[in-house]
Amino acid sequence: MIQPGKTIQLPSGKELQIDLNQITRKEWRSLFNIKQPDEEEAAIMGKILGISGSDYENLGLADWRIASEAVYKFFEEFTKAARDTSDPKV
Repeated sequence: MIQPGKTIQLPSGKELQIDLNQITRKEWRSLFNIKQPDEEEAAIMGKILGISGSDYENLGLADWRIASEAVYKFFEEFTKAARDTSDPKV
């Protein structure tokens, strides 16, 4: 079974848990809306990472970059794995 979560370690040493089940498809799609306020984006990313939106906004720049990239990369890996293991008849 494909797991919707993964632990990442940031340059600062902090560990965060990526959990895609903490947000809805609608929230995920809203991350790509250029008009979305920064606070809403931070709240959604914080939910994925198990931290508050404020904590997400206040990550150090290196930590923020690694955490953000890890979320998007994990989503790509997760969806590829789901596609690869799905029934081709569906």
